[in-house]
Amino acid sequence: MSRIVLLFALCLVGILGFSDKAGASSSGSDEGGRYSYGGSDEGGRYSYEGSDDGGHYTYGKGKGRHDESGSVFVRWGRPDCGEYSELVYSGRAAGSKHRDLNGGGSNILCVPHEPTFVNPAAGESNTRAYLFAIEHQVADFPLYQPYHLQDVSCAVCMATERHAHLMIPGKNDCPSNKWNLEYEGFLMAERSHELHQKSTFICVDRHISPVPDTGGASSARGALLDFVESKCSVTGGGLPCDKFTAGYEMTCAVCTR
Repeated sequence: MSRIVLLFALCLVGILGFSDKAGASSSGSDEGGRYSYGGSDEGGRYSYEGSDDGGHYTYGKGKGRHDESGSVFVRWGRPDCGEYSELVYSGRAAGSKHRDLNGGGSNILCVPHEPTFVNPAAGESNTRAYLFAIEHQVADFPLYQPYHLQDVSCAVCMATERHAHLMIPGKNDCPSNKWNLEYEGFLMAERSHELHQKSTFICVDRHISPVPDTGGASSARGALLDFVESKCSVTGGGLPCDKFTAGYEMTCAVCTR
């Protein structure tokens, strides 16, 4: 009889000690006092948060946060995002100077309006890489003439619940209805010139909205952005002329899925 009672007690202790997944939790701390943490599993989703007592960092992953992931892309030419995406931050396009300086980066960056500097060295160096504002060079394109010489705006957007994105050069729509059109526009890059530097190709929104109060009568001579035309050839070395008309501005589309 005592054995039965003992076995029953052990089973009861095991049942009570095994928490429901929805109520499981754990916590701990560094004995040196450097950090503390806590965690809980609520419905199978792990929640974790932590802090540095020295004030260096705090972080956390709340319930359901993994459901808020998505595909991140840059919307060039506008400071906002489309109807089905959320704004991460807005800024302005920046890159290396278009001429007179070798080196630097070839890619175009979306730089926030309010940068953060850490322990900057006083004075300007003549050996560093530099970032310049990028201007629209579009005087010969009627649709964009009002925006000539104005700085290019940009927005970093997240398409929630979608996990892939692509930019399609030469098309202003998506491959199928399985894809969502984030925006469409024109393919652009640094203009071709014997003295100019190369840049990446980007898709600039057709309905551009430049950085306010950046226009002028002349170029600031920083970085430039111009349309991309197709070059075709019937003898080779170019794109096929039956599909790509020489001199036509290339369209583009940014799609997510």
